[in-house]
Amino acid sequence: MPALKILWIANDSREENEGTTEAYKAVIGKKDSREYTTESVPEQSLKKVLNSVRMAGSGKNRQAGRVVVVTDESRKKMLGAAGDYSDWIHNAPVVLAMLISEDAGLRPGFDVGRMAQNAMIVAHAEGLASCPVTIVRNDDALAAIDAPAGWIVHMAVTIGIAANSESERRSHPRIPFDEAVFWGSWPK
Repeated sequence: MPALKILWIANDSREENEGTTEAYKAVIGKKDSREYTTESVPEQSLKKVLNSVRMAGSGKNRQAGRVVVVTDESRKKMLGAAGDYSDWIHNAPVVLAMLISEDAGLRPGFDVGRMAQNAMIVAHAEGLASCPVTIVRNDDALAAIDAPAGWIVHMAVTIGIAANSESERRSHPRIPFDEAVFWGSWPK
């Protein structure tokens, strides 16, 4: 029996519950969006998103992650070509290319994931939509943003104002809590 008592577990309805923190709401309420308006991302909101990326933790505090803010249409298309399912990213007003140094340690993708998650949660809290994008052709991605050798572009995050309302955006249900969380060991 776990020592931690669970007082409340959210369901897939993403409804607000009394006592829920703002951070929790931002995480649970975020939905990915691949369709954006042509409106610019407000500068102050973008700066908050970028600062949250900068503040992401890193293994052994190496701080080896960097972000390149891409707004040029041709560069966004080039970056989109570096992924297998990312030819749509040029439609986002802002694309954040998430890079990490090749000598960032054993599992640098973990640090990049933390950077991306921070960006998406803060974007959501700022009323913006976002979506993570996997990059699979690193040399093409580096060329798209003029980054030097010695860096890996693990992923990108698109940011913008959603073209449709939050209630219209599709969200896949999550598996039940008891199928995703195990206490003490893997179930038998």
